[in-house]
Order: sequence, then C-alpha cells, then structure tokens
Amino acid sequence: MFVSKLLVTALACLMFAGCTQLVHVPHSKVANGNVVNAGINTQVLIQPPVVPHQQQYEETGLFVVGLLNSWQVDFNKTLPDAVQNVISQTYRSAVVGNSCDQCGLIVRPKITQIDIEKLSMQASVEVQLDILDANGHKITTLQSGGRSSFLSASRLGTGVAGYFIPLLGTAVGSHVVQETVKEALDEALADMSEQVEYQANSGLLARTWLPKNYHRNKQHGNHEYTAEQVAKAAGCNMTSDAIMLEQQKYFQEIYTAHCWGKPTFTIACEYGRCELAEDGKLAQGHN
Repeated sequence: MFVSKLLVTALACLMFAGCTQLVHVPHSKVANGNVVNAGINTQVLIQPPVVPHQQQYEETGLFVVGLLNSWQVDFNKTLPDAVQNVISQTYRSAVVGNSCDQCGLIVRPKITQIDIEKLSMQASVEVQLDILDANGHKITTLQSGGRSSFLSASRLGTGVAGYFIPLLGTAVGSHVVQETVKEALDEALADMSEQVEYQANSGLLARTWLPKNYHRNKQHGNHEYTAEQVAKAAGCNMTSDAIMLEQQKYFQEIYTAHCWGKPTFTIACEYGRCELAEDGKLAQGHN
C-alpha cells in the first residue's frame, strides 16, 4: 500500500513536469554534557518566529532526484521545540508561546540560512537566537551553524536508487533532504546549547532576570528593608536580585528571595526582626 502511494505520487509529478514536496525537518534531543548549572530558576519564553520559515530548493536531474523535483523545507514546528530543548539544558523552565507573565527572559529563534549542495546533498544550517529581557530589550544574539557529513552510505544508496529509478526520485529525494538537513540542524543546536550554557553561567546572562511586571505588581511590606539586609548577608545582589512579599499578617511577614546562583529561600520577619529560614527553622537574625 505504501509503495503504491509512492508510485502514484511520483507518476503525478511526472505528468505535471515535477512537483514540490513539503519536507518537515525533525530534530534530536540535545544532551549537553558541559552544563554546569541546569537548574537556573529564571523562566524563559520561547517566541516562535512571526513569519514561518520555509525555503524551497530545486534539483534538475542531478544524482539524487532523477527528474525535476523541488522541496519546501519546513522548520515551523521543529524550531521552537528544538530551542526549548536547548534552553532546558540550562534553565529549569522554558515555555513556547507568545507571552508569559512569570518569564524573565525571551528567546526569539530563527533560521538565518540553509543550503543544500546539489551533488553531495550536504546541508548547512545556521540558527540565531535573539535573547531579550522581559521588557523586550535585547541582551545578546547567539549564532551557530551545522553541516551534515559528506554523502553517507545511506544517502549514497538512496541517491543511486533515485537516479536509476526516476519514479522513486521524488519520495527518495524528500527522505534524503529531511535527513541531511536534520543532521546539520542537530549539529547547530548542540553548539548553541554550549553557547547558552556559557552565557548563562559566565557571560551576559549570568544574573537574575525578573518578570516584566515584577516592579509593577510588587507588594511592599513594613519589614522590606530589613529583609533585604538579610538577603544581602546571604549573598544576594539587590541591584539585580529580588525579594517578594508572600504573606503579611499583623506584625508578621514572609518574603521569598530570588538570588542568582542560589535556590529560592525564605525570610521570616516579625516585630521588626527578620531571619533567614532554613528547613523551616529560623537560623539567622538581623535587627
């Protein structure tokens, strides 16, 4: 049944002097062994490209395809999912969407270039990440590239089949395009994962990033100044880190501290005195 469908598709292409095949490019899961701090608390929003990325390539009787064929390479679903996987290697939470009230960073991915060599079907893919703060101000741009291997054994066998059996050229060519572009994309993503890890831990992203509405929605307590002093003593940098008032009742207040390189911790205040709570116990005090 499957072969019959391929033959019908190929015959249709022949009747109309070639046809365009839509090729959805998948990706492999990135596993970055160099990740130092995969638990960074900042939530990251992955915003899909506004303009969908599709690019068309044509071959005319060259090796792989047999006859006239063209392919439309589609990254629309793959790219956001792939970048979410890349970001999740370093950051604890990454979501795909158009908005996120709790996110401190925004990542806008795009494919800047893709090229497929006609004879070898060797692909090159370039990926770009624009990284912005929650207010949409650009922090940095990361770029990476990948290139598939030169005519693997499977690609060679498929190419020969497509060359000598023109009816299979279209279906075979689509598979070859998908696999060679996927290989190049995977290499670019692996390199991008290492760049994100470096920037997050040692570069321009190595700090706490607060959500867009943090200052607008922030509730102020009577013990805020004293609680900030406790946070500073615990190693927080209050020019970029933050504390949030979680509970307020009579003369008691509970704050949560969000500080770079540290797990979220709690500060408990009562009657003008604040203490750092560890494992539910008050452990350190400041008047």
